[in-house]
Amino acid sequence: MTDLRGLILQVQREHGLAYSDLLARAHAAGYRFLSKASLSKIVHRPLRTFPRPETMLALAAALDVPPSVVVAAVASGFGIHVPLRPTARWRPLR
Repeated sequence: MTDLRGLILQVQREHGLAYSDLLARAHAAGYRFLSKASLSKIVHRPLRTFPRPETMLALAAALDVPPSVVVAAVASGFGIHVPLRPTARWRPLR
């Protein structure tokens, strides 16, 4: 599993998305607190602590992945392996 930075950059590359596109996705899902500065900070600086649950949910909505993938990516950045099981098609709650 890649870390959170790698996950964000992977989704950006695969879908041709900019930070503003990711923010628009998060905002459309109802997560208005996520900012371009905080997203840039996550990508360009090593994480020192786990992000708040709301931030991880906002990132999952922005990246269009299940929240468990974001949690696993964050954990991977701290050297913790979280196995992911295949699930049915994920649908956002909002």
